[in-house]
Amino acid sequence: TYRAQTHAQCGLICLEMGDLQTARIYFEKALCIDKENIPAMLGMAKLLANRGNTQESSKLCKDVRTRLDLLKNEDIVGLSPWSLNLLSKDETLKIVQFSQ
Repeated sequence: TYRAQTHAQCGLICLEMGDLQTARIYFEKALCIDKENIPAMLGMAKLLANRGNTQESSKLCKDVRTRLDLLKNEDIVGLSPWSLNLLSKDETLKIVQFSQ
């Protein structure tokens, strides 16, 4: 939904600025509205990894991969290129792995 997407984008901006507490609040709001919001899931995974919670971060990354696999043949409107630009190349490749 539009509200979930807006919260996710705000969270990504806060994450980029280093405000992890506010970023988490926005990601949680986005995920409460849409539990499969990919930008919020990606942002939360990065936030958790930054805080040392690699186990939960890895779980979210697997959930993102599963969600992307389901969306392969659909229009991926909710995944803006901007949201992936906030992640490093290595992070993006780690999270988004399509089967050949």
